Amino acid sequence: MNLLGFMVAFLSGLVIGLIDYRISCCFIRKKPDFMVGANIIHQFIALIFLIAVYFIAPLTPFSRIAMLFGAVIGITVMIVFTTLRLLKISSKIDSDTNESNTRQKEEDKNG
Repeated sequence: MNLLGFMVAFLSGLVIGLIDYRISCCFIRKKPDFMVGANIIHQFIALIFLIAVYFIAPLTPFSRIAMLFGAVIGITVMIVFTTLRLLKISSKIDSDTNESNTRQKEEDKNG
């Protein structure tokens, strides 16, 4: 039964991490310099999720410890993965912005 509780919490952590990724992605596409803000969003969502698991676990037939371990591992795996993806998105947006600024400056000099 503990393994089942672990897996439920682990999968829930992955889903919460995916939702967190989608929210952060929207913010970063609008404002590429928002990586620090995205990290704060990650931490806030993870904290709320872990608090929810802590208080919901006694209402389930699963062990609270098993569910907390699953939740921590699930959300951590997803946050590490999504942070790497967000860094790639942010750096791509930065490079595209730098290229367009360079082209604009060249056009202004030539035009």
